[in-house]
Amino acid sequence: MYIVDVIPFSKGAQKDELSYFCSDNIPTGSLVEIPLRKKKLFGVVARIRPVSATKGEIKSLPYEMKKLVPLSAKGYFRSEFLRAVERTAAYYVAPLGPVIRTLLPTIADSDAVSLADKNSDHAARSRHDIYVTQGPTDDRYTHYKSLIREEFAKRNSVFFCLPTVQDIHKASKILEKGIEEYTFVLHGGASAKGASIVYKKALTTHHPVLIIATGAFLHMPRKDIGAIVVDRENSRSYKTIGRPVVDVRFVAEQYAKEIGAKLILGDSLLRVETSNRHMNGEAFELAPLKQRSLTRAFTEVTDMRTYKSTPKRFAVFSEEAIKLVEENRVSNENFFILAARKGLSPTTVCGDCGNIVVCKTCGRSVVLHSGVRENFFLCLSCGEKRSADELCSHCGSWKLIALGIGVDRVKEEIKKLFPHVTLFVMDKDKAPSHARALALAESFYTTPGSILIGTEMALLYLDRPISNILVATIDSLFSIPDFRMNEKILRTIIDLRTLAEKRFIVQTRRPDEPVFAYATSGNLAEFVRSEIEIRKLVGFPPFKVIIKIVFTGAKERIAEDMAHLKKMLPEEELDVFPSYIRAPKGSFSMNAVLRLDAKRWPRDEIAKILRSLPPHANIEVDPDSLL
Repeated sequence: MYIVDVIPFSKGAQKDELSYFCSDNIPTGSLVEIPLRKKKLFGVVARIRPVSATKGEIKSLPYEMKKLVPLSAKGYFRSEFLRAVERTAAYYVAPLGPVIRTLLPTIADSDAVSLADKNSDHAARSRHDIYVTQGPTDDRYTHYKSLIREEFAKRNSVFFCLPTVQDIHKASKILEKGIEEYTFVLHGGASAKGASIVYKKALTTHHPVLIIATGAFLHMPRKDIGAIVVDRENSRSYKTIGRPVVDVRFVAEQYAKEIGAKLILGDSLLRVETSNRHMNGEAFELAPLKQRSLTRAFTEVTDMRTYKSTPKRFAVFSEEAIKLVEENRVSNENFFILAARKGLSPTTVCGDCGNIVVCKTCGRSVVLHSGVRENFFLCLSCGEKRSADELCSHCGSWKLIALGIGVDRVKEEIKKLFPHVTLFVMDKDKAPSHARALALAESFYTTPGSILIGTEMALLYLDRPISNILVATIDSLFSIPDFRMNEKILRTIIDLRTLAEKRFIVQTRRPDEPVFAYATSGNLAEFVRSEIEIRKLVGFPPFKVIIKIVFTGAKERIAEDMAHLKKMLPEEELDVFPSYIRAPKGSFSMNAVLRLDAKRWPRDEIAKILRSLPPHANIEVDPDSLL
C-alpha cells in the first residue's frame, strides 16, 4: 500500500497537493482520477511513498484518506516537466494545479498517453545553453534546418515551439522537407481524433523526431529532446489567456534547463529582455545577429499633419499614397494597407466639451463600426454594442466627432477614390476562422491589382512578397499604456518592410517619434540600446519584475485591502491607483503595482504575502499593461 501525493487540475483545490492511498506503485508523472468534493477530477502524481514510512503521519490526520483510481496514462509527464512547472508557478505566484492545466491541451485519451514509455530509449545528452538568432524568416529557418540535422545526427529530437496555428502551418511547410516521416504537427486547431493519432505516433517513433507545436504540447514525455526552439519569441500570443496568466517562453526555458537541452530563441526582432541577456553574455549566437533590417523597397515616412482634417472629413490618405494606389492599379500589382484598429474610428469625442464616448459597462473607449442600417459603437473589451445615434453623455451636444482611422474607414475611402478596384478586408470580424483568413490571403495574392486592407492579424497570413505596402495608421498604438509598445510597433513595421518589394510608406501624425527613424533605417541595434537605457532608468524589465495586483469589490472593502497590503509590504516600491478598467456595476477596482529586483525574484516572503490575499485580488506577474 502507498501514499500518493497528487497535484489536482482544479482551481477550487485549497492546496497544491492532496494525499490519497493506492495499492499500486504508480510512477511519478502519471495521470490519475481523484475524488474531490463529490466530484471526479484529473490530477498528476507528484510523489509516492510506502505506507510503512508514513504511519505516524496518517494516524494524525483529522480526516479519512480516500482511495484514488490510477489510469493507464503512466508517465504522462516527465518529472523534469513537473519541476519546471513548479518553478513557473512560483514565479507567477499561482497554484500549481491550475498552472499545469493551463499548459495542457484538452486531455488526450489514456491510450494515447500510455504509450509514452514506448518511445526511443535514447536519452538526449546535451548541454543546456541559450542561443539566439535575429533576422528575416528565411535566414532564421536556414539556421534551424542546420540545427535539426545536427540534433538528428546525435539521435536527439527537436521541439519547435510557435505561438499560433498559422505560424505552425508556415513553419511545417519549410522545415518538414526531406524529413516528412519524422515531422509531427500538433496544435489546438486539429480535431481531437487527429491530434490523438499524431500524438501517439510522435511518442512511439524510435527515430528522432521534429515536433512543431504550440506550448500546450511541451509536456510530451519523449526522453530524447535535445533542443527546444522558441521562434517568434517576441509574440505576445505566448502568454496564456485567463487566470493564471503564465508565459510559455518561461516554461520552455525552465524545461530545457531541467532536461539539459539547448534553448534557441528567434525572431525578426528579439525582445529587449532577450537582447539584454545576449549583451550580458547569458545567451550565445546561433548565427551572427542581423542588427540592421534590410528591404528592397523604397521607404518613406509621410507627415500627415500637413493634411488638414475637418469635423466632416478626416484625412485618410496622403497624396503620395493615393498616387501609389493608382500606379498599383495600372501595373496590376498587389497592395497591402495596414490599419491598426478595426471599425471606422477607434475614438469618438464630443466637439464641444471634449468628452470621450466610452462603454457603459466597463468604461473603455468604444470603436465606431459601420452597420447595414446604421453605425454602431462596439466595446472591444466587454463586447457591449449600441447604436451610434446618441448625444454627448456629458453636455448633451450632438457634435460627436470620430477620430482616428480604422479598417472600415480605409475601405470606405478606397471605394470612394477607386470604385473599380478589387478589395479584400482581413480582421477578426471579416476572417473569424483560420480557414477564412487563409482563403482571403490566397484570393488577394492571386488577384492582380487587388488591395488587401487588414489589421495586424493579417501579417500572419502574408507569406509572400507584396509589391507595395502602406501603413495607413499606427498612431493609436502610442496611446496604449504599455511600456513595450515601441517594441511592438517597430517589429510590425520591419516585418512589413521586409515583405515590400517596391514601395513602403508609413503615414503618421507623430513623425518625430524615434521608433519611425529606427524602422525606416532598419537600425535595430540602436533601438535596443536606447530601450535598455530607458528601462533601466525608469525601472522596467529586464531590470525589475513588475507585479500587478487588482482588487475588485465594494469601495470601502477595497480601500481596507489596499491599506493592509501596504502594511504587509512596508519596504517595497508599491504604487497604488484606481484601475483604468471600470469594474462591474456596484463594484470598484484599484491597482497596486509592485516593482522588485529581477535578480531576487521569486522571493518566498513576498510570494507568501501575495498568496494570502483574498480571492477578489487578481495577481499578474509581468503584465502587458500597468493600468
